[in-house]
Amino acid sequence: MDDKALYFAKHHGKNQVCFYDELVEQGQIKPAMSFSANEAELF
Repeated sequence: MDDKALYFAKHHGKNQVCFYDELVEQGQIKPAMSFSANEAELF
């Protein structure tokens, strides 16, 4: 999972709790891309 819910909460005001799954379900954020067993996430 990535930090999209964290940054969504930070950019939409103070004193909030945002759940990744709920934000994706509501269409507020896009789901994270999954990697196959042969791929690695580089950053």
